[in-house]
Amino acid sequence: MTSRAIILVALVAFLFGGIAQADDAAILVGGSLKPEEAVSKSDAVFVGEVTDTGIKVMPPPDCPYEGPLYRGIKIKVLQFLRGSVRDHVSVALFVPTMKLVTLHMVGNSYIFFVQTKSQKALDYPYNCLEKADTTDIAIKLLPATDENIATVKKLISN
Repeated sequence: MTSRAIILVALVAFLFGGIAQADDAAILVGGSLKPEEAVSKSDAVFVGEVTDTGIKVMPPPDCPYEGPLYRGIKIKVLQFLRGSVRDHVSVALFVPTMKLVTLHMVGNSYIFFVQTKSQKALDYPYNCLEKADTTDIAIKLLPATDENIATVKKLISN
């Protein structure tokens, strides 16, 4: 009986320890895309505060993507790092359901790496959107910390 209790306690510690680690290392959209890749693929890079999370829609039927598309995410631009957008901009982003991804939240500030659909041939799944759709797409988000902003500025200047 004692060995069962020890095993149960060890199992609970292991499971809850993994949950705490997952929360500490939040993964945002575009987490698998390296910042230097995101910079090279982006038309605009800026720091912005989310003022509206947008609406969640499913991708078009001919787009076999595992996850929803968020449209109309409203952002108040705080600082331009490269390119230009309006002071208040609206973007869209795909959120993969296959990975644990932390969603964007109202009031939080992020570094947005944005592609303008009308200017670039986008990678999957963004190329599944209709040709007439000129929505700006956020391909990566990073927390807007001083360290991240300095790193991105350095990547942009290279």
